Formats: sequence, structure tokens, C-alpha cells
Amino acid sequence: MSRREAAGCCSAVHEMATAVEAAGRRCLRATNAGLARLGWRVVREGAKRPPLPRLDRSLRGDRVLLRRFDADDAAELVAIDSASDLRYWANWRMLATPDEARRWIQSQENQRSSGEGLVLAVVEAAADRVCGMLEVHRIDWNYGRASIGLWLIPEARGRGLMAEALAMFVRWIFSSTTLERLECLTLAENEHAIALAESCGFRREGVLRRRVMRDGHHRDAVLLSLLREDLS
Repeated sequence: MSRREAAGCCSAVHEMATAVEAAGRRCLRATNAGLARLGWRVVREGAKRPPLPRLDRSLRGDRVLLRRFDADDAAELVAIDSASDLRYWANWRMLATPDEARRWIQSQENQRSSGEGLVLAVVEAAADRVCGMLEVHRIDWNYGRASIGLWLIPEARGRGLMAEALAMFVRWIFSSTTLERLECLTLAENEHAIALAESCGFRREGVLRRRVMRDGHHRDAVLLSLLREDLS
């Protein structure tokens, strides 16, 4: 192929890409117009996810603190995974090796900076150890809503540590972002998690039948929510 022919091909590809992009914009505008006529929320053309806030200083309570995970937590995360029931109750992925844990920790920073999710370590202050995790994920920036996830190791339960941590976490999220609604979806049989969420202001909205899968079986889940105005 001659240089002239190659240049012609490149020009044709560029023109085709430009035409496809223009057609996409026209399609989006038509979709938005139809949604607007129905009174639905319009999808913003070219909307980008804002990054989630970076927690550079720990959030400190009376007995717990919240901070970012770092590479030094890798071995502890592996040890927690190998001796807990988190896979069932929290659907937590198991981290088999410190290297895998470090890769997971790095991936969380990428998720934060791209506006997809945020994970914080829950640290028991007296013991200076990671005892749990809080996260915000499944974020819909157009509608200002997101889901939260959490877990606490068995030996740290029953002492109000997660209630203190969750209360700090949701206040920080609402004060640091434009989110208006946080959702908590948990197994219907997980009475402790439901009571925990309700103690922090979440309201039970209903049961979603056969919503989640555990141990190869579909199980019911309870949906709870917290609005920004609920904390005012």
C-alpha cells in the first residue's frame, strides 16, 4: 500500500469515527428528549464521575478510627480471611496471599479516583488492629445514590464498634460528596446487620425476595436506606 493509499484509509477511518460519534450524540439527545417528555431524569451528555474524597487523615471516634488501607495491612487481611465467616455474611472475596491483598488495596485507590467506590479500614483504637471494613459502591452520580457494604471480624462484634464506625462513615460521606441516598442491602436472616443499620438511622424499606445468592441458594434480602436529610 502506498503512502497516498494509507493516508486515504486513515482519513476514511477518521471520518467514519466522527460520523459514529455524531450519531451517538444525536441518539443521546433524542433519548433525553423522550425521557424529559415522560418527566424522567435526563442523562447528561458527556457526564463524568467525580472522584471520591481521599481520606488523608483518619476519622477518629472514641473506640475506633477509619483510615485508608495501606500495603502494611496485606498480611492482616489474609489472616482475617482465613479465619472468619465473612464470605457468607458480607459476600467478601477471599484474599489468599499478601501479594493478592496488596493488589486489592491498590485497586481500591483506582476505584476511588475514578469515582466508582471507596473503601476504608475500621481500626480498633485500643488494639491498633484492623477489625473491619466500610465501603460505598454501586454509585449512581446522576441520581445521587450509592450502596454501602461492611464487615467486622467475629471477635470484635457485640461491643458497638461498627455502630460507632458506621455513624462516622455516613456523616463523612454526606458531608464530602453530593450523594443524597445511601442504601444497605443485607441478608434477611442477618438480624444483627439490620439492627446495626437501623441504629444509625437507616430505615427499612422492604424485603427483596430471592435477591441474593449464598452457598448456591437464592435468599431473601432486606433493603434499608438513609437520606441526607435524615441526619439533619
